Formats: sequence, structure tokens, C-alpha cells
Amino acid sequence: MLVIDSIVICCYMMYNADKYFIIHNEVIIMVFVSHAWINGKPDERVLKLVAKLRESGFEACCDVMFAGDRTSIHFKQMMAENMQKSEKIIVVLSEEYKRKADLFEGGVGVEYKYILEDIDINTKKYILVSLKTDLSEIEIPDALRGREIICLGKDFDKLFYKLEDIREYQFPEVNHRKRL
Repeated sequence: MLVIDSIVICCYMMYNADKYFIIHNEVIIMVFVSHAWINGKPDERVLKLVAKLRESGFEACCDVMFAGDRTSIHFKQMMAENMQKSEKIIVVLSEEYKRKADLFEGGVGVEYKYILEDIDINTKKYILVSLKTDLSEIEIPDALRGREIICLGKDFDKLFYKLEDIREYQFPEVNHRKRL
């Protein structure tokens, strides 16, 4: 079974080669973290989230990581490129994210348009999260209402399940040999 799993993983990775890295025969999932800057600066909590994901074995990145790569980076182009090539996108919801998304303002507005067009096509790509602990406190952009949101303040493990496409609750296969 291990050989078959490896072949399936390799074939999938050949098809999606730009979304994965192979390090020591392990698949490393590329994750882009989308968030809103606050008062012209990145949210420190989001930077800590990216660092935690990287320490946990994910090739996680956010816009801040690319700012030093060029003297005059085009943020909207960089965000679009990373959203296209990443296997998973974590959208960190906040009051500022909601404001910018609902107004389609700045980089958040560009990302939000892309997300709205793609979220129903790539149903396992986007993970909506909040750094708060209470779902009732989360500011949700209008077009994302009704979708599952993970409160990282109380349930960080759920994020790992979503990133690795593992069901949080496991059920046995159906027994097709009925017994009376």
C-alpha cells in the first residue's frame, strides 16, 4: 500500500508540481496567508501564525516575506501569483479585512475578488480563520457569511486537519455484508 500511495502522491505532484516541494521524501504543502494590514503595518499575530506554520512543516508565506525581494514590489501581482501557485490559502478575517473586502479596497479587495470567483471551484483551497476565540466576535465579509470559520484562539488543531485534508472525525467504511 505504501508503494501505491507514493505513486499516487508522485503523480499528483507531477500534475501540480508548482504547489509542492519534496524534502527528504516528504510532501511540503505551500500555504499563502492572506490578511489585512493595520495602520500601514502587517499584523504581528499573522506573522507569528506564518512562523508557527513554517515550524510545523508547511511552506507558509505571506506578503511581508516578499517585500524585501525587490526594491519596488508590485503587491497585487505578488499576491495573485502566490494565490495561484499555493495549494492552500488561509484567509485571516479581522475587522480591517472585512472593511477592505466589502469595499473591494486595495490588495485585500483584489484578493477578495479572486477568492469569490474561485472558492466554489477549488473547494479545499481556502481556509477562513480568525485569531479570536468567540465566533460571535468575528467580523465576516458579506459574501463569505455562512462559511465555516476556524477560531484559532481556541482550536488550532482544526487548521492542521484542513491543511492536510484529513477529516477531523473518522468513521468506518460501510459494511456491505448485512447481517440480520
